[in-house]
Amino acid sequence: MVDSEFARFVNLVAMVAVFGGFALTAVLESIWPRYQWSARERTLHFLQNLLIWITLVVSFSLVFQWFLKPVWDVLSLQKVGLLNLLEVPYWAAWAVGFLIADFSDYLVHRISHQWKPMWLLHAVHHSDPKVDVSTSLRQHPLSPFPGLAFRLVILLGFGVPLEVFLVRDALAIVLSHMHHAAIAWTPNALAWWERWVGWLLVTPAAHQTHHSPDVKYTDSNFGQFLSLWDRWLGTYQTPPIPLQETGLSRLSDPEWHTWWGLLKTPWKVRRYWDQL
Repeated sequence: MVDSEFARFVNLVAMVAVFGGFALTAVLESIWPRYQWSARERTLHFLQNLLIWITLVVSFSLVFQWFLKPVWDVLSLQKVGLLNLLEVPYWAAWAVGFLIADFSDYLVHRISHQWKPMWLLHAVHHSDPKVDVSTSLRQHPLSPFPGLAFRLVILLGFGVPLEVFLVRDALAIVLSHMHHAAIAWTPNALAWWERWVGWLLVTPAAHQTHHSPDVKYTDSNFGQFLSLWDRWLGTYQTPPIPLQETGLSRLSDPEWHTWWGLLKTPWKVRRYWDQL
């Protein structure tokens, strides 16, 4: 297969994994629920997060198809980037590119907690008082663009193949479903995750600790897939067990959790952004 065909194939597999992973996680939440909420409460919570996600998908798809993809294709044909200049073998470009793609996501996530414009957008995700699999959908429609622009500059600068970017992000999304899952993990199960998986991958306990309203924990555990960056760069916090509450105290009122409330959050809370 030529590169474009392979990229489409990778994208198809990624979509199956993403949506299949979401459905499987939702079923596991139903079997072992973390929260004692009614079917109506859970359904309304899901629909609110789904609606803001649909808004994001529409805006992102337009920008990707009309601008990002054509620019990427042109630059890819020019073979720009360090890996292309060094004529690195394709398998090595995959390995190095995967690490670069993951590290770039860590950097963007960390910056989104420190730079006011990005934090105001990212706070929409953190404001969810009951983190479950649908929280992974809860993103402001403008939130992907600053980080994506930053990541594209890094990835193009290094000449990372597009399909590496797609695979890494698909795997991160699948793992994100488990990160946010409202599953009633036992202390032993959480300890198992930390011992056998946490040395390499971000665990549910580590990421749900990141969703704590306590700023000590909110500003930690920025990794989305590999846990190496947090551990090496001093931003890792050992998850407290049992897990803490989630959400942002200043955004706990119901008005912030409607579709319109989520959309207007970055503008309505900009005066006290550093108190969220």
